[in-house]
Amino acid sequence: MSIARTVVTALGALALSVSLVACGGGDTSAPASPAPEEQEQAVSFVGSWELDSAEFSDGSYTSDDVDDMADLGLTVTLDLSEDGSATIDMFGSETLEGTWEESGSDGITITVDGEPIEATYDGTLLTLTNNGETMSFAKVSDTPGSADADDGSASDPLGGLAGEDLLDGSDSSGEMAELFEEDSLLAQDVYASSVTKTAELNVTVADDDTARITVVGIGEDYEGDTGYLIEVENRTDTDFVVGNATTELGGADVYDDATFVRPVKAGETALGFFFFDQDVATVTADSSCEASFAILDVSDNLLGVYTMSL
Repeated sequence: MSIARTVVTALGALALSVSLVACGGGDTSAPASPAPEEQEQAVSFVGSWELDSAEFSDGSYTSDDVDDMADLGLTVTLDLSEDGSATIDMFGSETLEGTWEESGSDGITITVDGEPIEATYDGTLLTLTNNGETMSFAKVSDTPGSADADDGSASDPLGGLAGEDLLDGSDSSGEMAELFEEDSLLAQDVYASSVTKTAELNVTVADDDTARITVVGIGEDYEGDTGYLIEVENRTDTDFVVGNATTELGGADVYDDATFVRPVKAGETALGFFFFDQDVATVTADSSCEASFAILDVSDNLLGVYTMSL
């Protein structure tokens, strides 16, 4: 499975999850309560379900595609509890809460924000359907919430290496090398690609034999953190990591609440997101930002320091 295909799969699954729940059509009235004779079967739906496959207007995604996503910690789960509550967890980064109840002899209705989603069970898969788009889930446990938790590769695209580790003098070469493993690079690509661009920028921070660094826009990620989309071209013959060394926003020192760590393989170009904790700062087109970026190779050798002024 190619990197491009995997990225599309990951983002496609997320888009489908949102469209099925947030854009559900049809009658929005509360579904009828299940008949007494149907109550016994409803218990079979209680438990934890994981996404098995999906079909929507932009393409079909098989169980193999979904397995590849799961290997990177990108999972979509559905939990149905006996009390009638339902939870859809998307990649460990967004959770939708609702209710569910049995509908007919072989299905259920899940309701989120007043919008009903019909689902049918064929004995193996529970398939949610809306406007011709489907998501099929396989049951993994009779206990809600017991599906494998996201391993953090999507919600923590930095691989656990905080920006301050770049310049603190510690021996982080092992952690740095891990950032260049295929699954880590792919997770970071998925994260950067998922950022919603809210404003266009074209500001050159560096342009020399080592790197070209360009601020290409302002954006917001899936958690609501805002920041700057930054494109980095590695012009050397060695892999390197770019990280923020100092950061001020609106004249205030926000280094502890701002993060940019982007590994770039030799001779390649990659997009990264320089994000700011939403509880501390919000980046807009009117924001002023002063930051410096350090470039280190995997052996912690300093290759260059560059200043950004916006």
